[in-house]
Amino acid sequence: MVALIPAAGRATRLRGLSCSKEIYPVGTSRPKEGGPPRPKAVCEYLLEALVTAGIHRGFVVLRPGKEDIPAHLDGLDLDIEITYLTIEDSPSVAHTLDHAHPLLAGMRVALGFPDIVFQPQDAFRQILERQQTTRAPLVLGLFPTDQGPRSDMVELDNGGRARRIVIKQPGTDLRFMWSIAVWTPRFTDYLHRFLESPPPTREDKRGLGRELFIGDVVQTAIEDGFEVETVVFDQGQILDVGTPESLRLAASLLADRSHPQR
Repeated sequence: MVALIPAAGRATRLRGLSCSKEIYPVGTSRPKEGGPPRPKAVCEYLLEALVTAGIHRGFVVLRPGKEDIPAHLDGLDLDIEITYLTIEDSPSVAHTLDHAHPLLAGMRVALGFPDIVFQPQDAFRQILERQQTTRAPLVLGLFPTDQGPRSDMVELDNGGRARRIVIKQPGTDLRFMWSIAVWTPRFTDYLHRFLESPPPTREDKRGLGRELFIGDVVQTAIEDGFEVETVVFDQGQILDVGTPESLRLAASLLADRSHPQR
């Protein structure tokens, strides 16, 4: 089991930060063996959730210029071994994730975004259990949100499987967005093939002239017959730290280790 964390973006909505947004301090951490608290970076919440699920190894895929991320994390006692990979000019998150493809053979993958804070902290443990029970090639963790026009929303069938991914569309009445995932080598290879030689008839699934989202790949996998299970965290909370407003909100809410709010 390995974590896969994309961190190759340019944070264009957060110009002027003194560091990569993934390590921007938005809370405080208390050392395990006492001592004074220290600033806690955004991505540390994700790493803690992975460790809670028993995942102690991960790949972080960076672009050049974000060397401050390993410089920050390597000095911390996080109970997770991180290998850093570098990709130049990645056109999408999907391509960033696929950069780790040669290293993922035979592994189950836990995907998390380092600029998203969520509760419950054991969310990865729960979706891992669902994958182990169902043997589904892909399991999504779903959280309630009122930010449908800016999120990948999920339509469910009567059995709780993902029927459709609705990507950043206004006017949707869907309640849940996906933000974390666990998948098997079958989906790792599917993603690689999708990016390597996408069928011409699926050009509309590759972004409709916009950036390709990983949700586009998931939607095409559903259409190709993949069983995509979900775990719905109906009382869960999520905060995407991607704008100046949400960054200030996170810093305020998490200053005293508070839970994130929608």
